[in-house]
Amino acid sequence: YTVKKYMFLHNNNKVDIKNGSVFIVDEAALLETPSFNELFKVAREHSRKVILVGDDRQQTSIERGGMFPILAERYGSQELKEVRRQSVE
Repeated sequence: YTVKKYMFLHNNNKVDIKNGSVFIVDEAALLETPSFNELFKVAREHSRKVILVGDDRQQTSIERGGMFPILAERYGSQELKEVRRQSVE
């Protein structure tokens, strides 16, 4: 799901958050601040973790955003330095 679609489904009781669920947000640098706030609120209410994945040197959100690099700096981050491509299909 996109974050907006997930939040729509959640707010309309169309999706369950199972025990042990973790929210993984790919391309998190594209996420605008209100969506971050909504997702973090739901995660906190259900005692779930949020993992943000992205590159803050790429394109940012269209709407007000910029939280990804701030969160990475404040809470720490890991960086993928070596890319391993599959050599055999």
